[in-house]
Amino acid sequence: MYKRIIFFYLIIFILLSIHGKSQQWIRIFTGDTNFQGYRIIESYDKGYLIAGDKELSTMHCSGWVVKTDINGFRLWEKSLGDSLGWTAFSSITMSGNGEITLIGDIAINGFFGPHDPFIVKLNPCGEKQWCKIYDAPNPYGY
Repeated sequence: MYKRIIFFYLIIFILLSIHGKSQQWIRIFTGDTNFQGYRIIESYDKGYLIAGDKELSTMHCSGWVVKTDINGFRLWEKSLGDSLGWTAFSSITMSGNGEITLIGDIAINGFFGPHDPFIVKLNPCGEKQWCKIYDAPNPYGY
């Protein structure tokens, strides 16, 4: 009799433990323009980093990166680029000390201009440390 009760409570405990670790949520980032996220990674604090682009007009966009907390709430957001060009991030990584590296492509004269790959390094707070554009017409940075 006691073995059945212990077994019953053990099963309940296991099921509650499994369910408690399977957190699910949906977050939608809205604004007055279209956002596209191309890559997402988990950050050092169990939050997330999302990299992509933010549409400024029909053929122009800026690179876009968002840092969220563990529950997907936006902590900060950065846009890099100007309203006359095309900038998009296609890859993102984070080092052990929280520094963020973004790789993408940039076209000075909008989408139909020649695209050059570039790399941007941000500190853990999203502030730009350095940026390098490579003169290699028409390839994209991945």
